[in-house]
Amino acid sequence: MDWAKTKTIFIIIFLVLNLYLIFELMSLKSEDKLEVAKELTIEEKLKNEKISYGSLPSESIEASKISAEPKSFTLDEFSTIDGISVDLSIYTNPVVKFDSPVDVNEKSSAKQMNGFLEKYVINGEIYQFIRYDKMNNQMIFYQRYNKMTFYQSSTLLNSAQLVVQLNPEHQAIGYSQTMLTEFNQLGEEQPIIPALKAIENLYNKDYLPPNSEIEIDLGYLTLFQTTYQVLEPVWHITVDGKEEFFVTAIDGEIHQLTNKSEEN
Repeated sequence: MDWAKTKTIFIIIFLVLNLYLIFELMSLKSEDKLEVAKELTIEEKLKNEKISYGSLPSESIEASKISAEPKSFTLDEFSTIDGISVDLSIYTNPVVKFDSPVDVNEKSSAKQMNGFLEKYVINGEIYQFIRYDKMNNQMIFYQRYNKMTFYQSSTLLNSAQLVVQLNPEHQAIGYSQTMLTEFNQLGEEQPIIPALKAIENLYNKDYLPPNSEIEIDLGYLTLFQTTYQVLEPVWHITVDGKEEFFVTAIDGEIHQLTNKSEEN
């Protein structure tokens, strides 16, 4: 047997095998890079599924939990408002009736609504029109604080809203009012998650169907209430004007509020 030839053959075989293994390893690395390159951003995923969300806040924001107390109203506070009668059976929830219907409704301009609030509502400038409740023919306004809206779970009494009752001709005939006051910061302010991250959390849980439209704003959600309330910062997200979600702005936890389809 020619051992020199045999040795040479084995060396060639090992070289070929090593070259093959190197080639396979390089191919696997290339495939891994392609897989990484194929991973879409959340913006691309939403665009591909035609989920729209409009412009989002870009600045860094910090916030904390806060506490607040329901305001107790007095008749003296309403004495400067003409053309009304007031029922203060519940001091934290006055019920006001107009002597004559007022020409304001859900289709009024922002200027008209602001004029109505300034003229007829105590601290009316802190309320913002949120929606029209078709079933009850009411305009719903929520209180705002530090440019953030107060929201509450459907299981809790709402202590920060204005409900304007309309007549069949869509004129305002009165309202009921609640308000939070005596605000205190609880703990240190913390950075909140970006609005897009809150949307991504809903997307990853399959809460966002294709072709849906999203509205998002930063607000507070009541955690619990006794003689006072504790509220935490949340991203309030509405999907197609029907389903409402809250994503806690610090840890990203999701809460589903209600389906509003019967209200609009």
